[in-house]
Amino acid sequence: MSIIPYHVSPSSLDIWSCKGTLEMIDTAREENPDLDVKLLINRKIPGTRVGREARQSLGIFDMDILDTELCQRVAYIDAMTSGVSVMQYAPGSKAAGEIEDLCEEVTLLEANQHSNNAEPEPLAAPQETHPGNPFWSERYS
Repeated sequence: MSIIPYHVSPSSLDIWSCKGTLEMIDTAREENPDLDVKLLINRKIPGTRVGREARQSLGIFDMDILDTELCQRVAYIDAMTSGVSVMQYAPGSKAAGEIEDLCEEVTLLEANQHSNNAEPEPLAAPQETHPGNPFWSERYS
């Protein structure tokens, strides 16, 4: 599954600028016709007309839109400048809740997709095993 974040803004130029991304999706689907693509409303400004109309404006793309919407929140910026995730920086915040909702939605979509396939694909390629402790064990022990 590919998730395409869409930055919500009042400009029709922002919608027009998605054209290049949509062309890349079409090219990728030539190699992988089953590619599942979802749009993600990102940086939505709550309580604004533009925010309320974001989902409707994306309807012109004829693509699935995730239910979860990420709003423009200071916690995302503060977490990034602190070098941690918003889940670590502000675990009880609205921003953390949005990320939790996104993770739950994507996990559910992936589980449903795999349960509909006759033979589920492996989530990751097998990794080589190396003797001794993993490289990160000293740092986090």
